[in-house]
Amino acid sequence: MNINGNHAETSAWVINYDALDQKVSRTQIHRWVERIASNDPRQHADSIALWLEQGIQELIRIHHEAEPAQFQIGPTQKRENAQPITSFYEVFTYSSDPKAIQASARALLESQASMDPLVLLRVLLMRFSAEPPTEMAVNANQDDNSDYSDQQYYVTRRKTAAQSIVKNLSRQLDRLAKTKVSDTISEQTFTIGVRTLFGAITYICLNVMEEDSELKDAETLTQRFISLLEWLGMAKHAVQMSELKGPLLLSMGAIARVAERCGDPALYSQLRKHAKRLIQEDPRHIIADWKHADREAADRFLTLSRRRDIWHEVEPHVLALFEIAAD
Repeated sequence: MNINGNHAETSAWVINYDALDQKVSRTQIHRWVERIASNDPRQHADSIALWLEQGIQELIRIHHEAEPAQFQIGPTQKRENAQPITSFYEVFTYSSDPKAIQASARALLESQASMDPLVLLRVLLMRFSAEPPTEMAVNANQDDNSDYSDQQYYVTRRKTAAQSIVKNLSRQLDRLAKTKVSDTISEQTFTIGVRTLFGAITYICLNVMEEDSELKDAETLTQRFISLLEWLGMAKHAVQMSELKGPLLLSMGAIARVAERCGDPALYSQLRKHAKRLIQEDPRHIIADWKHADREAADRFLTLSRRRDIWHEVEPHVLALFEIAAD
């Protein structure tokens, strides 16, 4: 420009923010679709590690900010009419068709990811626990005498990946337990974040911790969970909310099952002491009240693939932990 003999230049970018957001969202969804569709257990372990890392970082971050932040993990894409998530479960668990898995993963992420932060973890664990690809089973049947068949190699990789998942969960719990609980965080934000964490603990214990899991890993995870219960003791008022006590009990039951395998009375006694400090009611009444107060949320939380109600899976361990005789 020339204004009264003075020369000036200026430039600017014109950005379509809506289009940019859509592009980023599509890229995120594509990456998560590829992770879900993978047949490699180690890829699933890495994806679960990323999910935990994002979630724990977000939970830690909001403890140090005055303004509450929304707790979300993975891609977010809002949809008004969400398809029931249970319609996808069998595809991820039983299908061997990569195209069907990819299509279901994309539809699921576009419709559900912004509604339930645990969706992504559920799906990754379903894929991790699924049967090995068909071609591996065929190769193994053709060469039954081979000590290094594809099938055996896959099982070994999955066991190594399982150890990685458990160790990473322990590390994340340790990080969180060393974080000071801030008074500035809203109860709603705290509840959403910690409830999501309880779900992660429960689902990983039920899907990844096998009978032959490393004893050291089981002990470490139990110890980290006890530290988490101590950490929660500093925010006991929030733990008393009905929508948080149900998920907390589920995680206690899942960890109690792990602790039982350790065979360490001192460790189990420590877990019992901290559990009883936080929960002083009959656990069965808490679960019943939770289902009554928010049936939809409770059903979604309690459903894993064809396991229609995982409370029945952990209830014996919860009752034993609280020294309550079963009916």
